[in-house]
Amino acid sequence: MYHFIFLFKSWSTKLLVLFVIFEMAFFSDVYTVFGCVYCLYGWFIVNKFVIQPKYIFRNPLSSFLVIGYGLCSFYFPLPATLIELKPITYNLDIPLDVFFHGILSVTMVVISFKLYLYLYEEYKGASIFRKYLSKTGFYKVPDDFQVWAMGFIGVVSLLFTFLTGGNTSSDVSSGARFIEGFIPFAYAPYFLLLKPIYTKNLEAKSKTSLRPFVFYSMIILLLAFMSNHRATFMKVIMGVGFVYFLGLLLGRFSYKFFTTKNVLIFSFVMYLLTGPLSDLGIAMVTVRGQKHDVSASELAMLTLDVYADESVLVKNRIVSLAAVVNKGSWDEHYLDNIFLARLCNLKAVDINLYHAERIKDRSKMRNFFGDQLMALMPKPLLEALKIRVNKGSVTKASYGDYLYYLSTGNFYGLESKRQSQLNGAGLASFGFWYIPLLVLVMFPLFGILDLFSFFKNGKTYITIAALTIMPMILTFFNFEGISTFVSFMFRGWLQLIFLYLILLKITSLLNIFKVGKSVDYGAEYG
Repeated sequence: MYHFIFLFKSWSTKLLVLFVIFEMAFFSDVYTVFGCVYCLYGWFIVNKFVIQPKYIFRNPLSSFLVIGYGLCSFYFPLPATLIELKPITYNLDIPLDVFFHGILSVTMVVISFKLYLYLYEEYKGASIFRKYLSKTGFYKVPDDFQVWAMGFIGVVSLLFTFLTGGNTSSDVSSGARFIEGFIPFAYAPYFLLLKPIYTKNLEAKSKTSLRPFVFYSMIILLLAFMSNHRATFMKVIMGVGFVYFLGLLLGRFSYKFFTTKNVLIFSFVMYLLTGPLSDLGIAMVTVRGQKHDVSASELAMLTLDVYADESVLVKNRIVSLAAVVNKGSWDEHYLDNIFLARLCNLKAVDINLYHAERIKDRSKMRNFFGDQLMALMPKPLLEALKIRVNKGSVTKASYGDYLYYLSTGNFYGLESKRQSQLNGAGLASFGFWYIPLLVLVMFPLFGILDLFSFFKNGKTYITIAALTIMPMILTFFNFEGISTFVSFMFRGWLQLIFLYLILLKITSLLNIFKVGKSVDYGAEYG
């Protein structure tokens, strides 16, 4: 059942060693050596202490979170840069700092995971929370009709966001934000192609026609284009891929996938990623700077104009390829492929650490961290508690924006949504105390993620709710770090559970138009 895990552990290590050999052959310098040590060490401890059948079976999502960290931060950078004929240190200003903080943080994350597993056994996996969720019907498995209905509700939410200008405006009402919360469920229908991951295998053997998914994908792609949000279609591809990978680790899918059909499908997907979708992503980024100055429909037309003009696309590719380090500014360029750049970007770590090391007064960053957390609370609650936080101004700036401002004094880019990162944001806010703080934060994060899975008849299943955020789980450490973890713990997971329960209820009521009921498999283990 778990043969794939041992194959993956063995071959991933062998391939990484091969990548290291190629790296040293083509880019042999002292920084490259440290980069190779960084990759080997990070992947070794994740491979050795986390990728174990008993952990993945019992704690699939917390395991997947750490595996994702190992893949995105330590494994992928080497082959991804080699594919583009670049050294792993490409465009890095302070590579040794990047490698040092990375090794330090992955060590503490793995230690935290091992301690969490011990506490999980000791306290029966927080069975109180699991039993409560089971009573609410959270672990009921929706039928196909309900999953499609969830998807269309997500699509309507995405369309609503576009029509109301939510994609171009930062001043959005709480009601609009609530509706936007359903957008991730637009990806739910794709998991019907991977049913064994969330339901019994015996009920997942019927063949599924691909035609509805092709039509549905066209709708998703159109809305992504209209809303100038390339992550919309990227999450479809990444989400399905990550869920399939988790299914392989759980022994739910056959690992013998090198068939003629699968090779053709893979080739077509790669064509889309490196061709049309890549060009569409470039077009979206090209016009993104105008999203606050024009309407949503005008933004869509501008994107279409750029996409249709090959000369403009070529020009913007050259601009991207010619990106260089400019001290004092903000440059996140690491990989040319927009999909690979989404998975691994050591330059984001580099630029965050570069500016974090130039901040003398860390209290301002901590205050901003506190204001961001307070802004997560509903406005009526803030008023009742007499907490004064300007949610509008606080949420307009990212941690990267504020980090850049504190480092350079330039306040003109406070709404640029620069990408922050665990090490840089942590160092800027708490100094090296961010490492023990990370350990404390990881415990509850692991616990709440594992609540999204359940065990039945000797097999582990993942809820549809968790599947919709699978890209986020695998790339969690690519975001703003501790603040992202805390935000998810205080609000994100509760909101996801609440919205999913609403969808289960709505789609169950819609079942009056169809013969069939949901099956409650329940959660058996705590």
